[in-house]
Amino acid sequence: FKFNLVYVLSNSPYLPLFAFKVIKKRKIPIIHNQNGVFYPSWYKGDYIKKNNIMATQYSFANYVFFQSIFCKNVAEKFLGRCSVPNEVLYNAIDTKLYKPNKNNNFQKNSFVFLTTGKFSKIHFYHLKNTILAISSLNYKKYKFKLLIAGSISSNLENMILRLIRNNKIEQHVLLTGAYSQESGPLLYNQANAFVYLMHQSPCPNSVIEAMSCGLPILYSDSGGVPEIVGKNCGVPLEVELSFEKSFCPEIETIKNGILKLINNYEYFSKESRLRAVNKFDIKYWIKRHEEVFKELIVKNDK
Repeated sequence: FKFNLVYVLSNSPYLPLFAFKVIKKRKIPIIHNQNGVFYPSWYKGDYIKKNNIMATQYSFANYVFFQSIFCKNVAEKFLGRCSVPNEVLYNAIDTKLYKPNKNNNFQKNSFVFLTTGKFSKIHFYHLKNTILAISSLNYKKYKFKLLIAGSISSNLENMILRLIRNNKIEQHVLLTGAYSQESGPLLYNQANAFVYLMHQSPCPNSVIEAMSCGLPILYSDSGGVPEIVGKNCGVPLEVELSFEKSFCPEIETIKNGILKLINNYEYFSKESRLRAVNKFDIKYWIKRHEEVFKELIVKNDK
C-alpha cells in the first residue's frame, strides 16, 4: 500500500476502472506506455470495445510514453487526444548483446533473409508474398533463402507448408521454430538481412534487434517501422495505407527492393548498427524513465 507510482502498459490493461479512481484519489502518479491500438484490419472482434478498455488507463495517466510517432497518431485517433505531458520513447535493447558477428557469410553465394515474430493465421498475407518473392528471385548466382523464426500457430504452419509444397520451394524456406531471448543474437547473425512486411506495425522490437546486429531492413512502408529504420538502414516498399484492411507490397515490388538492398548491402549494414547503438540502446530508455519517475514522485510529494 506504500507504492508511490503506477506504471501501466497499453497491451496489458489489468487494472479496472475503480482501481484507477482510487489511485487518482490518492494522487499517485500514473505512467502509461502506449503501443498500438485495435482496428479492423488486424482485429476481427469488437475493436471499439477493446480500445475503450485501453482508453481507461490512457485517460487516467499523468504522463504517457508513446512507442513511436505512429503509436501517438493512432492513439489520438482511436483513444482520444493526449492532454497530459508525453513523449515518444522508442523501444530499446541491449546493443552489447545484440551485435554483429564478424563471420557473417555475405561473401558466399548465398543470401539469407530472416523474419521473426509470433505468427498466427492473420499474418499469412505478408508471409505468403515474402516467401514467393524470395524463392523466385534469380540474381548473380545467389541462392536466396528465408528463415521464419518464432512461434507459429498450427493453422498458419499448415498454410505455409502447403504453399511451399505446391511451389516446390523447400530449399528456399525454413521454419526454425520458437527461440529464446538469449539465443536471439545467434539467430539474427545467421542471416544477411531482415524482412518485415507486416502492415501498420506500431514499434516492433525485432526490427531494432536486427538493426543492432547489423542487418539491413526490407520493410513495408507503413506504421512505425519507417521512423525506426530511418533513411539509410534499408529499403522501404510502397504499400497502400489503411486501417480497414491489411496490405502487403506486391511480389515484384519486393523483388526490386531486394536487389536494391543487395547492391547497397555494406552501407545499409553499417548504418543499421550505428543507428541502433545511437538511438535504441537500453541505457537511454532507462535514463528517461528514471528522470520522469523522479519528476512525478517529487511533484507528488510537494
